[in-house]
Amino acid sequence: MLLNHDALKSLLNLFGVNVDLWGKGEFKGLDDFLEEIERGESYLKIDENGISRTVEIVKLFVCDEDHTERGFLLELKQVLPDGRVRERMQYPSEKVKSGETPKAAAMRGVKEELHISSNGYRLFGTPLTIENMVSRSYPNLPCSYVIHNFKVILNHGSPVLRERFTIAEENGTTNFFGWEHPKKF
Repeated sequence: MLLNHDALKSLLNLFGVNVDLWGKGEFKGLDDFLEEIERGESYLKIDENGISRTVEIVKLFVCDEDHTERGFLLELKQVLPDGRVRERMQYPSEKVKSGETPKAAAMRGVKEELHISSNGYRLFGTPLTIENMVSRSYPNLPCSYVIHNFKVILNHGSPVLRERFTIAEENGTTNFFGWEHPKKF
């Protein structure tokens, strides 16, 4: 089924998903969702429970060699190109693209989000988890997150080993990062 803006909106409305808040405040818009589907980063599922979004992501637990002192890196917020602010307070994460392995998505995420080349860290996979909840990006839309967890140990001297910092993406989004007190991993 080929979707366009109006067809996607009609489909969501058919299943009772109100999109009036989409594209306002910290929420992504309908066109963002359409692009996400077209890029193969998520898909719609229709079953006896209605309609839902499924996203396969990698979650990155970034630390230094001695993470007992510094903790793990958190993405604090994003400032989108149009000036809207999205509070994040989460570990850096990346959507797995269609045809991409979770490990490749994790490596891409480290490069895109933190601007670190593959020789600047070590990567370890940890158990997969699944979370079902209403989407934080698209209000009123049930979502299933298939999460591939990776521990990323930064090499000594990494430019990311700063208390708080920002990284600008090519699309104009600015990401704000900081460190969280240690947790058992």
